[in-house]
Amino acid sequence: MKSDCQGMTLFGTTTLIYSCLFIVLGVIVGGMSAAFPAKYGLAVIGCGVLVFKILKNWRWGLMTIAFSFVIVDLIRKVIAGFPKALLMVADGLAVFIFAVFLIQYCLFKKEKILSYIPLNIQLLLLNLGCIAIIQSLNPSIPYLILGFSGLRTYLLYVPAITFGLFFLRSENDLRNLYHFLLFLSLPVIFLSIYQSSVDPGLLDVGMKSMDHRIHSFGTYFVDLIPGTFASSKRYGRFLFLVYPYLFGLSVYFGLRKTCFVTFLIFGMGNIITGASEAVVIFILFHVYIWVFRKGTSLNKLIRISVIVLAGLIVWATALNWDKESITANNFRYKAILQDQAQWKMRFNMYFKDSFKTYIENFTISEMVFGMGTGTHGQEARLLQDKERLASNQVNRIGGDSGITKLLVELGIFGFLAFVAMYALMLSSLRQCLLTLRRHRSYCVALSLFFIPVGWAILFVKAHTVISDGMVSFGLWFSVGFILAIKHYVVKGQFPGFCGGTEVHGSSRPLLDSNHVSATVHQFLK
Repeated sequence: MKSDCQGMTLFGTTTLIYSCLFIVLGVIVGGMSAAFPAKYGLAVIGCGVLVFKILKNWRWGLMTIAFSFVIVDLIRKVIAGFPKALLMVADGLAVFIFAVFLIQYCLFKKEKILSYIPLNIQLLLLNLGCIAIIQSLNPSIPYLILGFSGLRTYLLYVPAITFGLFFLRSENDLRNLYHFLLFLSLPVIFLSIYQSSVDPGLLDVGMKSMDHRIHSFGTYFVDLIPGTFASSKRYGRFLFLVYPYLFGLSVYFGLRKTCFVTFLIFGMGNIITGASEAVVIFILFHVYIWVFRKGTSLNKLIRISVIVLAGLIVWATALNWDKESITANNFRYKAILQDQAQWKMRFNMYFKDSFKTYIENFTISEMVFGMGTGTHGQEARLLQDKERLASNQVNRIGGDSGITKLLVELGIFGFLAFVAMYALMLSSLRQCLLTLRRHRSYCVALSLFFIPVGWAILFVKAHTVISDGMVSFGLWFSVGFILAIKHYVVKGQFPGFCGGTEVHGSSRPLLDSNHVSATVHQFLK
């Protein structure tokens, strides 16, 4: 009997999705300038194929979401006029696919999905969800739709943790995921290489960033390259989410040459963005892998000491410059690295200034109880009602830090609840790594553990990380993915596996090829 996961091949499933989505995109864009009645029929056919496949197997939906993150920004740039509606595409897909997932698992298979998530994480997520729902009804919110739109930040993508839990069924899924992500990301990176090599004046508007286009230093400036995305930052965050999977899976399958080539391609992609955060996160990932790979505690201590020493040397040399030292030959790398003054300014802005301006602009009751969801950041800007927001004294603080967003919207209690939830989640995932330490899967879990760690770093820098559906989806999916691997090591089968016999306390390497051949079954009968 053919395994369902065999359909997720590199040039089968992924090619069909790419083809369907770009056919729909081409039809819509082409139809904007000429009467083309067939466009509606073709668009419906393309979307219908995807919907049919999703109803048959919800894993198709996950791939569709991934593709939508890659190309929706491109559509927004090409078609001016209804960007708000397009921003809802991925959100609508997520809700639809989660509903299909629940029907398939809870209604037909009667799975106890929450039993695979640690109880303490469940309770803290529930607690944070209740706080967010209460804050959506905060009387400080000028109108109801703003509060409800703000709930998206805290609730919409959290169910992706179950997608990660139930995604894996066999080693074949790991291999297919590797192929899929590679096939998804390479065109985006190669497009950015093309963008960086062409005069920006010759590029169509769809190839340019919608915001944060230029970093200027004196008389020099750096064009920020977005790939298909609306901004270079969003492009860099896409690379941040994809690369740990490709790196960990390359090591798992022993693809050393491929791992090195992937490192070069993604390194080039991050540098080309011109976004400092993309380059820093890419470097931190490899530092993190080097420090926490298998080894004794003494080895880790030595590695950490070397990193601290190297950091001090870089601070005293590579970052010890001012604007007068910028030339036509070095402005690009200096624009990316930035100097000591910029780093000090940013540190104060993300930490000291966030709390200082918050205390100066809000009363004690507002600090304790918060201003309500949606009142700070992306949601308020998308509604584009600045006068009404100003008249209600909402969004009075301009801090960009994620800390600021939590304090303004959820108040002190909500902020503390979020910190407790996230710290406990990281602690639980770290325990998973300790469980996996003697198994082949450790390299995959260790790489993926960097996603919640890197997310926390980016969140401190910018509140947009928690509002960005792509980043939020990637975060929670990775959490579930790590829990799924840990469950296999302990129980002998994946949560998403149907049929077979559990092997408790198995000591064999994870996903042994002999075991895989006996456990690959059709997922949807």
